[in-house]
Amino acid sequence: MSDGSGKLAAMNPGYQICLFDYGNTLVEFDRPQIESIVRRFREELVKICGPVGEAELEAAMDRLYQLPRLGDAPTLRELPPVDQMEILIKDLYRDLPAPCPREDLICADDALQAIFVDTVAIRPRERRLLDQLSRKMPLGLVSNYPCGRAIRASLRRLEIDGFFRSIVISGEVGFVKPHPAIFREAIDGLRADPALTLFVGDRWEADVCGARDVGLRSCHMLGFTSETGFEERYAIYRPDHIARSLEEVAEILGAG
Repeated sequence: MSDGSGKLAAMNPGYQICLFDYGNTLVEFDRPQIESIVRRFREELVKICGPVGEAELEAAMDRLYQLPRLGDAPTLRELPPVDQMEILIKDLYRDLPAPCPREDLICADDALQAIFVDTVAIRPRERRLLDQLSRKMPLGLVSNYPCGRAIRASLRRLEIDGFFRSIVISGEVGFVKPHPAIFREAIDGLRADPALTLFVGDRWEADVCGARDVGLRSCHMLGFTSETGFEERYAIYRPDHIARSLEEVAEILGAG
């Protein structure tokens, strides 16, 4: 178990609850998965709305992702999936003579969510570790994703939904991390003491700083992320723990 310096960190068995982010924390969801989703979704979108380039679609999806986070005082509001699809299609197909019919928006969103669910996978080792951890303490999931239905379908498909006593999704709360509301929903749902609760996530601002701001202990998960250059950010705030695998998280929790 690493503390980020290359040395073994002491175990911290005092934690009573652990909250996890989902994508790129428990399951890989980085460039390969995103590029696969964009490629497959483009094929479906062409059938519904007409031709569009892969790079064009990826750029538009990136802009959509950034919407809640824009400005000096970002709203961090999570719009419903079909509303997001409407924004995406307006961005991509600016010359459409009329607004995209709602049934087409629903069809496009259904296609995107099905592709997402089909793309996400978990390794057997991680699944066994989650099972092991869930027997030691209550676990919760706190995920930024606009479609709660898709996240829950993904968890069922991977057969890990039963490991979590609380599942909190931005699309159901109406705010994305690092907004405190999504963390507090999980804290309240598990009646957790934030000082004795560890939050594990890969995103610096959303997960690490968001957890810190509501009094949770934090673990920065670096196992899947392609992002680099965290030392400058660590100089501002260093998380309580840094892990590069779920095995290391299990050790931090005293379950290794």
